[in-house]
Amino acid sequence: MLAACKKLAVCTYKNTQKFPGEEIFGLVSQMRKSIITIALNVAKELPEKLIKSIRILVPFLTAAQ
Repeated sequence: MLAACKKLAVCTYKNTQKFPGEEIFGLVSQMRKSIITIALNVAKELPEKLIKSIRILVPFLTAAQ
């Protein structure tokens, strides 16, 4: 998932370089900030989901022993 975010960020940065100079503080800035926010939200959610999955699995694993 993080690899997909990185790919999206790279693609966005490359494509926004082609935008007209007058858009640098408008649309370009918004798009780039959005990509960073998306990546941070994904990175934040992954550990929480992983921890939740581990909490669900541990009782089953210990019961199986």
